[in-house]
Amino acid sequence: MLQSAERVLTRAGDAYRRVVLASGALDWLTRVVGEQALRLETDADRESADRMLAASVVLRYLNDTEWFELHPAVYEIPQLKLKRAESLEEKRQREP
Repeated sequence: MLQSAERVLTRAGDAYRRVVLASGALDWLTRVVGEQALRLETDADRESADRMLAASVVLRYLNDTEWFELHPAVYEIPQLKLKRAESLEEKRQREP
């Protein structure tokens, strides 16, 4: 039983990985993580938001305010981890 649950989780993670990597939206997803918001500055941003929300890669939350977060499985994608680390390093370098 445990192995079949692990298989289901692995398949779900693989599905998210395929969607994210095929989307070309790693930079945009990195911004969502950092800002917990959907910044839609271009048509490409809007298309990314549509795809990622429809695929439940980005999740919308409503508490006192609306905010957004990535599905937990998405955080395990190595390419996103790398982009996130690069983004954090760039931010640290800009700080006085």
